[in-house]
Amino acid sequence: MPLLLALLLLNLLFGIFFVPLLVLACTKNANSTTTMALTKEQKKKLKWQWSDAKGILFDDIVKERVPLNPQHGVDMTSKELFETRYKDLPAFAISNFGDVEKFERRLSSVRTQIRDKLQRAQEDAMALANDRLIHPVPTIDCRGYPQWRGSEAREATSD
Repeated sequence: MPLLLALLLLNLLFGIFFVPLLVLACTKNANSTTTMALTKEQKKKLKWQWSDAKGILFDDIVKERVPLNPQHGVDMTSKELFETRYKDLPAFAISNFGDVEKFERRLSSVRTQIRDKLQRAQEDAMALANDRLIHPVPTIDCRGYPQWRGSEAREATSD
């Protein structure tokens, strides 16, 4: 019972991070009728694809706290990175997110996803620039009046 109270307190302090521990502690057995069910959202967070741990890792790479393209011998290895930054985070304590061997593969996967997204964004920007060269934004509307958007009058009134 003290373990259950401690886990409940941790759950109140840290939210979803300790829910799996609560479920393990509160399973139904022959002598007790105590059960705690996970919500659909909580079950979803236990999968790597939707986890807070992946979100933290993604955010750190985007904000350049973790290099997107690590250089051998210059940047930390994935194991060193895990030990220094992520080992003690509650998001990595649930399920098997704290497994060092899986962390290297997951880090590589997140880096690949970000590289792909950056490449697609660059291609989209080039396509939009090409489109604007072929079809510039019209300065006159269909009735022959000057467009309000982008006009000098709008610039003067927006100040």
